Amino acid sequence: MEGLLNNADVVALGIVAGTFWVLGTTTAAVMLGQLNAAAQLIVTATNEAFIPDTVILPTYSYGVLAATPYGVDSTVTALNYLKTNSPYIRNVVSWYRGTGAGAASVNRGVIYKRDPEVLEGVVPLQFEALPPQARGLEMVVPVVGRAGGVKFYHPEAARYIDFPLS
Repeated sequence: MEGLLNNADVVALGIVAGTFWVLGTTTAAVMLGQLNAAAQLIVTATNEAFIPDTVILPTYSYGVLAATPYGVDSTVTALNYLKTNSPYIRNVVSWYRGTGAGAASVNRGVIYKRDPEVLEGVVPLQFEALPPQARGLEMVVPVVGRAGGVKFYHPEAARYIDFPLS
């Protein structure tokens, strides 16, 4: 089943400039440059039809972005600077599922336009709890539900960002 991080129709940018983000070593300028370049690729490739507004990063990469100061004596982090000053990106979140989700098990992030016209989570059968049933000395609550993955209607509005492991 294809999900948000493994859809064959979404273009993967490959390893991001061969740079492993390291807390205390990687500068905010490098990280912001890579994320803004990925956003600009979507804007340019779609002739401004889709403007990406959301970045999902693997846990470690998000932590480095959130803890790296924007300047030498700055109290503003690279994450705060990106959300405040990027012409496109408004939402940056961490998701543990990005760890090892890329090609050759590298960490993977995704940048995309958060819009139901671009993608949606397919739920063919909503979660439903059935009435409790007594079985022996315990009560069992049967549940039903199904998930159908993620459907990209416009895969050109998203890009995968792979991060090297070291």
